[in-house]
Amino acid sequence: MRILVTGACGFVGPYLVKALQDLGGHEVVASVHSHALGDRAACEGESLKSLASSVVELDVTDKMACGELIGELRPDCVYHLAGLAFAPDAAAHFERALSVNVQGPFNVCQALADHCPEARMIFASSGEVYGAISDDELPIREEQPLRPMNPYSLTKAQAEDALCYFGRRTGLQIVIARPFNHFGPGQSEKFVTAAFASQLARIAVGKQPPQLSVGNLEARRDFTDVRDIIDGYVSLLGVEAGNYNLCSGKAPSIQELLDILIEESGISVEIQQDPERMRPAEVAEVRGSYDKIHTACNWMPKRELRESLRDLYRYWLEKEQSS
Repeated sequence: MRILVTGACGFVGPYLVKALQDLGGHEVVASVHSHALGDRAACEGESLKSLASSVVELDVTDKMACGELIGELRPDCVYHLAGLAFAPDAAAHFERALSVNVQGPFNVCQALADHCPEARMIFASSGEVYGAISDDELPIREEQPLRPMNPYSLTKAQAEDALCYFGRRTGLQIVIARPFNHFGPGQSEKFVTAAFASQLARIAVGKQPPQLSVGNLEARRDFTDVRDIIDGYVSLLGVEAGNYNLCSGKAPSIQELLDILIEESGISVEIQQDPERMRPAEVAEVRGSYDKIHTACNWMPKRELRESLRDLYRYWLEKEQSS
């Protein structure tokens, strides 16, 4: 099987490329935007070029370029990861977010319909598309109405609508993955667990005073190890078209995550709330259900939260010790 992974230089991309290659028997082509070509992969310190069968350049907002690449490769499956993934960035650059997060996947979908209509497209959406959730709607299931509450989740919901419409019209197999919060080595410090772990590592090696800047610690969110999310993505190769949550089914508070990381670091720190990191929780608790994907292919998260946070802290500690 020939598999194309778009946005392969992001946080998740290198993990997915490696996992697909490890299956054996697949040609895995990684596409990246021109400014990311040749970047170091976020996966185990290996470069993307050493992980993929080949690396190609693609701007998903360029409809003609998408058509040319898909027409040349004729992939059996496309994992569409390309997009603006950080919600504040999407809010600050909304027109760009619309172009990348909505027009981009539509361009890829249309190219598949034109050149290889038997192919499958697995689109990385987000658990954020559910938006305003009340306590009596927990855990969140796939049939829950979408009520996006910020520009990022709005673009993901719009992309889902466009892809599903196009799939119905053309017969293209569209699989929508809705991963909830996930974390692991290689993620940007813009995201909360990486922000905590990186600061603790710098404190541990003496590069930062023992003061930890934090934002809102009260929100409860569904967090999953990126390696479990990747196992879920791989499992989606064999499921029926449709929407699938990828989540842990648990919702620790941000305070609980921080407490575990501090325990794993073994250091004492002073917690300081940073107004720039404070974003009022739009929803007090977000917790998903993975029953649908578990029924379809027996996927479920395997790693314990403490184990995952320990691995994350050790990654940042090694990074700070070697720099």
